[in-house]
Amino acid sequence: MRFLIVDESSEFRRVLAKMLLARWPEAQTVEWDPRQPGDPAAIVARERCDLVLLDSHPTGKDGIQWAAEIRKSLQAPPVVLIADHGDTHAAILAMKAGAADFLRRTGLTEQRLVRSIEDALREREARQLESTGGRSALARTL
Repeated sequence: MRFLIVDESSEFRRVLAKMLLARWPEAQTVEWDPRQPGDPAAIVARERCDLVLLDSHPTGKDGIQWAAEIRKSLQAPPVVLIADHGDTHAAILAMKAGAADFLRRTGLTEQRLVRSIEDALREREARQLESTGGRSALARTL
């Protein structure tokens, strides 16, 4: 399992990585600061990740638009947006852009994060099973 964590805060990226590794000790986490140059969709493709955790409002950027760009690829991993604050409207926009979930940073627990990721991976697995006739290894790992 390989996760890409996109957030301006190196401290928050480390917190998320710690939560992920507590549940998936063999996982790899790749951290990316969105203030660095680069196209998020290209970085996702290069890193070959299974899931992206994406800040919804990186400085001067639109995380929801980034989620839409990432999700354009047929092999795109699920994207979970994490917001400092958000409302129902922001969550709806995130889902329309292809995000698997929209979480609030405030009060985010390891349990909530893991549940969101597992749900997103199961949903992706279900879509893959439909397209491949039911054969998959990921279903056995969850």
